Amino acid sequence: MARSPRVHFLGALYHVISRGNQRQAVFRDADDCRRFGRLLEDVQGRYSLILYAYVLMPNHLSTSVLF
Repeated sequence: MARSPRVHFLGALYHVISRGNQRQAVFRDADDCRRFGRLLEDVQGRYSLILYAYVLMPNHLSTSVLF
């Protein structure tokens, strides 16, 4: 069963997590991980959000974002 849609509102703090299936890697290599980091920077600059923290690990990533 799918979960309920996320409620979006100005000033909301979101903790976003993504994990690899069966603990598989989510990044192909170190360059792929760095590319994702640059994408985070781009998104932060493009939209009005504050990226409080993030962690990029081989099998998952986690971010805390304020919109």
